[in-house]
Amino acid sequence: MVGNGIGMKINDLRLRLLASIFGLALLLTGCVSNTQYRTSTKIGTYNDKTERSVCPTCSLEEGDGYSLGYVELDDQGWFWNHEQVSAVTNCFSQKLTGDGALILTFIHGWKHNASDGDDNVQMFHGVLRRLAAMEKVLAKRQGTPARQVLGVYVGWRGLTHQIEPFKELTFWGRKTAAEVVGHGAVIELLAELERLRDISNRSYAAQIKAGTRAQTKMVTMGHSFGAEVLYSAAAPILIDRMVKDIDDGGKQQNPKSFGDLIVLVNPAFEAARFQTIHRLSESKEFTTITNCTLAVFTSVDDFATKDIFPFGRGLNVSSAIDSYRDNHQQKANVTALGHYQPWITHDLRLRAPAAQKQEKAAATNEVIQAEMLQKSSDRVVSLTAQLKENTTKKGSQTIDGVYPFTHCDLVTRPTHLHNEPVFVVSVDDKIIADHNAISSGLFIRFLGEFVTAFTSSPSN
Repeated sequence: MVGNGIGMKINDLRLRLLASIFGLALLLTGCVSNTQYRTSTKIGTYNDKTERSVCPTCSLEEGDGYSLGYVELDDQGWFWNHEQVSAVTNCFSQKLTGDGALILTFIHGWKHNASDGDDNVQMFHGVLRRLAAMEKVLAKRQGTPARQVLGVYVGWRGLTHQIEPFKELTFWGRKTAAEVVGHGAVIELLAELERLRDISNRSYAAQIKAGTRAQTKMVTMGHSFGAEVLYSAAAPILIDRMVKDIDDGGKQQNPKSFGDLIVLVNPAFEAARFQTIHRLSESKEFTTITNCTLAVFTSVDDFATKDIFPFGRGLNVSSAIDSYRDNHQQKANVTALGHYQPWITHDLRLRAPAAQKQEKAAATNEVIQAEMLQKSSDRVVSLTAQLKENTTKKGSQTIDGVYPFTHCDLVTRPTHLHNEPVFVVSVDDKIIADHNAISSGLFIRFLGEFVTAFTSSPSN
């Protein structure tokens, strides 16, 4: 009996050991290596129909009316290879000797990277293609030169595992990594892009004033933990520029963004980290000119940031043992920014019931697509005029309350004044269905119109 008991225990240990070895093997086989994907500094071509590049390792791609460069960072926030950065910035510098440009940078989030075929890469190509088409329509309508569209895709190790449940369990590690990456070389990259913008606008100041060349604008966007990367990099600079709102002559000036506009979509970081920017936006006496420096968009039905995020924050040891002065502060530390109700300033609501069908039709029909682009250009012109009109209002006044876009209304909440430079927007789930549904036609059209209008405004 004793021998049988020992034998059973040995067999049990063997089974456990085999299960552990199998589990470890499964974990290791599902791991995504810490590597650079865009290892060549050559220029490739992106095929919009196949949604693939002819050169998957190229750091530069030419699409339909736009250019895209890739810059990759490792887990410590270092550039994988500075030659990649130089290739992208040198290419853009040469292009800026032509027409003015819209420089749009995108930092992807959790479970993504810079590999060819990643759906965030495909989504960003679609955004750039739509912006390029809209720029051409607007230029033709206004009789001005079209801005070039130059994109930068910032890759980092957002995806570390392919197999569930290990893929979901990377939440804590990737959130920490995102903050580390945000304090690294990405700041240098954004500063270099801003420098290129400034050089372009200074060099062609006379042509810009005469209307023969468009101003170069810079917009930077982050999604999910990519928004964490971007916010970590940009927040100290935004705070500095909001505080220093006096020019060299002692005259009050508009608060400046990092570039021209920062956009965070479904950001996966706690509202507590936003407190200083919220307070400055709400309390400082800015000029009467509408000048959105930072826009945050979060789906009301984003399960990842609405439910998983507070659960993950609750399991975080430091957030559990930290001391708080009140419930407001504690709640802000476990709630994702876009779901923290006291700080939401706007709502984005779907207006046109048939909008989703129209967007699907536009994706496959060139005639309908052209009609939709024309409608978007009409909206941009109207919105730009509305922004200009708002500059006549006093700082204590609210605006009309609604910015009408093609399919959506951006509705201002009563507590938000027109000269506050920060928008925190709660988005209808019909526009962004969930955390990763940022490539929906409705949101991409809205985003294109928003970026174009708010970077065309005289206040910017």
